[in-house]
Amino acid sequence: MNLEKPVGGGTSGCWIGKLFVSNTEITRGSQDTIILEGDPSLKMPSQVKIDGSIRCDGSHNKKDEHVSLEIDGKLGTNRINDESQSKLKVPRWIKKTNQSGKRNDNLDSKDELVTVGVVMKDFVYLARERCACSLDDLIRAHSNSSEKYVFPDDLASNAINEYKMRLDSVKGTMQDVNLWREDGHPSPLLLKLMRDVVSGLVHLHHLGIIHRDLKPQTVLITKEFCAKLSDMGSSKLLPEDTSPSGYHVPDCGSLALHTAEQLCPAHQMYSVDLFGLGCILFFCITGGKHPFGDSLKGDNNIKEYSIDLSPVEFLPEAADLFARLLNPNPNLRPKAMEVLHQPLFWNSKMRLSFLRDASDWVELKARGTNPDLMEKLESIAWRIFDEEWNGKIDRKVIRHMRGIRAYEFKRVRDLLRIVRNTFCHAIGLPRNIQEIVGSSPEDLDNYFTKRFPQTFD
Repeated sequence: MNLEKPVGGGTSGCWIGKLFVSNTEITRGSQDTIILEGDPSLKMPSQVKIDGSIRCDGSHNKKDEHVSLEIDGKLGTNRINDESQSKLKVPRWIKKTNQSGKRNDNLDSKDELVTVGVVMKDFVYLARERCACSLDDLIRAHSNSSEKYVFPDDLASNAINEYKMRLDSVKGTMQDVNLWREDGHPSPLLLKLMRDVVSGLVHLHHLGIIHRDLKPQTVLITKEFCAKLSDMGSSKLLPEDTSPSGYHVPDCGSLALHTAEQLCPAHQMYSVDLFGLGCILFFCITGGKHPFGDSLKGDNNIKEYSIDLSPVEFLPEAADLFARLLNPNPNLRPKAMEVLHQPLFWNSKMRLSFLRDASDWVELKARGTNPDLMEKLESIAWRIFDEEWNGKIDRKVIRHMRGIRAYEFKRVRDLLRIVRNTFCHAIGLPRNIQEIVGSSPEDLDNYFTKRFPQTFD
C-alpha cells in the first residue's frame, strides 16, 4: 500500500481521498480483504475494509457492481433514511466519496451515518461503523462447547494462537454477557441478537438482495449489542421484474455453509440465505456447533444430507424451525419474514398470550361449530403428555385452579385452559401458589414449558 499523505500525531496511517486509513490491522477477511482501523476520533469510530479481489481488467463494470452493493446496497443512501437503517439491522456507514475523494452531494446530510467508499486503482476502500466483534467471536468466546476450536490441519500455529487471543479479548471485554439460561435455552439477549439477524435478512430480501454468504463471521455485533449483517461482497441484486426462482446466481459462499443447490449448481433463490440463516441460528443456540458437522467435512455431509439436530431437541420449536430452514428442497424453506414470526422468537408474554387466545377461541367458537378441528386438537395429545397431564402439575396448583372450573386431564383443550386461567389470574393467585408457578410471564412460561416442552412444536 502506498502511504501517501501520512498523518502526523499519535495515529499512524494515511489519507485515501478524504478517507483516513490507519496502519492498525483488525483482521483479514475472505477474497483478499483486509480490515484496518479507521479514524478513532470520530463520534462513531470507523473501520476500513480494503478489498483487492475486484480487479479492473480494463473495465469498471465488475467493480461498480460490487461497490453498488457494498456501499449503497440499497442500505445507506437515498433509498432509506439513517434511522430506519439502524432499526433494520444493517451496518451504518460513515461517509461516501468518489475516486478523487470528492464528496457526493446527492447523499443525506447526516454524513456520519452514510458511507465512505473510495475506488483507487485495483482496490476498493469502504469505511463503516466499528463494531465490537463478530457473532462467531461472541458465541465461541462464551461457549463451553467441545467444538470451540476446529482448525484445518494446515493452519499456522501462530494464526491459531492469535485467534484464541482474540476470543479471550472478546470474553474479557464482555464479561457480564449471558447468552444461555441454566436450562440451555437462549437468553433474552441471545434471542434479541438472533432476531436482529433475521430482521436484517428480511430487509435485504425485501430490497431484492441475496446475501449468499451468511455465516457467523459476517454478522457483526455493536457495542450496544445489536447484530448487523455485513460483508456484502458476495451478494447479488436481483434484476427488477425477475422471479428469484428463475434467476441463476454463480456459486459462492463459505465452506460448510454451502447449500445443496450451491454444491449441485442450480437456480439459486432467496432460499440460499435461509439455509445459511438456519446454520447461524443453530450455531447460536448450540454454542458454536454446525448441524452438518464441522467445517472440515460439512460440504460432504450437506450433499448427503447428513444432518444432526439432536443438540436442539430439548427446544422443539427450534428443532422444527431448523428442519424447515435446512430442508434439502429449497422450495420448502420458509421465507425470512415467516421465520421472524416463529414461536422461537416470542417472549414469554407473547407465548402465553397465544395460548390464552387459542384456548378462548377453542372454548367459545370451535367447540360447537368445528368438531373436526377439535378432534385434530385432541389427536396430538400423545405428543404433549402421556395419558393424563395433571401428573406434571403440582397438586396445590391443580386444587386451586379447579376452584375456577373443572378439568378433564386427558384433553388438550383442558390443558390449554388451565394455562390460560393461570396466566389471566396470575396477579391474584394466593402467595403459596405464586411461590410454585411465579407471578411474572417469564415465571409462568418457564413453569409450563419445562413440563410441556412440545406445546409449540
